[in-house]
Amino acid sequence: MKKAFLIIGVVLTTIACQPKVTEVITDVKEEVKDTTPSAEVTAGGQLYTTNCAKCHKLFSPHEFTVEKWQKYVPPMADKAKLEPSDGDKILQYVLWAKENGTN
Repeated sequence: MKKAFLIIGVVLTTIACQPKVTEVITDVKEEVKDTTPSAEVTAGGQLYTTNCAKCHKLFSPHEFTVEKWQKYVPPMADKAKLEPSDGDKILQYVLWAKENGTN
């Protein structure tokens, strides 16, 4: 019985004295998408809230597909008597907002 306790003690001591092995991961590559809006997108957001709300409620960018936004914005910008470049900015804004999950 003394031999069994001695063997168990030696085994436990040997295990306890082993150096701890910890895996260190040093190669972490995570791509972070920059969701900062461009100056055109920011201007488009201002144009959208200022001009589009004059005639109807502001629709969430998520309410329509990309194709529908591309279809609806140009004639609406024309109706609002906006410059084509301003209509383009509004379209850029709603598509950016749709892609980036903002309203």
